[in-house]
Amino acid sequence: MAFANKLDDNKIVQSIPGIGEKIAATIISEIGGIDRFSHPKKLVAFTGVNSSVHSSG
Repeated sequence: MAFANKLDDNKIVQSIPGIGEKIAATIISEIGGIDRFSHPKKLVAFTGVNSSVHSSG
């Protein structure tokens, strides 16, 4: 069951723009599981993968 949860976590992390299979696996291995975060924004803030657009004028 724990492995299935990790697969679900991996798919959720991959839903962040710019995150693929390898980076998602790395993030999951570092944080242990996304269930420790009460909100997706907290996960994004913790991992530092917040995407943003920079444009000039």
